[in-house]
Amino acid sequence: MRALLCLATALAASPALAYDDPATGFAFRAPAGVVESPSNRIRFDAGVALDSASGQPPPAGTSKHLCEATFKRAAANAKLTQGRINALAARPARKQRVKQTLALAFEVTAIRAESIGDVLGLEIEARPKYGPNHEDARAYLTIHETPKGRVTLVCVTPKAAWEKALPLFREIRGGLIPPR
Repeated sequence: MRALLCLATALAASPALAYDDPATGFAFRAPAGVVESPSNRIRFDAGVALDSASGQPPPAGTSKHLCEATFKRAAANAKLTQGRINALAARPARKQRVKQTLALAFEVTAIRAESIGDVLGLEIEARPKYGPNHEDARAYLTIHETPKGRVTLVCVTPKAAWEKALPLFREIRGGLIPPR
């Protein structure tokens, strides 16, 4: 009985799933002060738009949302274990490929390995090169691969809000639940 009481208390204290897509297994737990709404990103299999309930930090450019978290299936990943995917993600060449790909639209200012649970991925800080008021925008991106596919998070806010926004972006990243 005591174990059930402890489990119920732990579940009540943990944030509820703000988004759960049963078709893909992609889910998101919202940190306090973050609200979600459906994403209109049609090129992904699942997605959720995220905003600060207070409006701070604000989104930048033409985005209607502060962040978008998405999932895209990747058939090629199904042949790999999570351990093998993590080993590939840890290679310096992976960072370099991601940086080169993003260089088309962003000036990458930082790129480092980080994890969501046992899924190793990349955390990227960047400056957009194009778009309305791009010189005043700062972007935070994450990429995580699983055997089912790729989870991405993209958050963009004005330069003036960047330092205060970065901890929130990392907290949002921590709420992502990659499909298994």
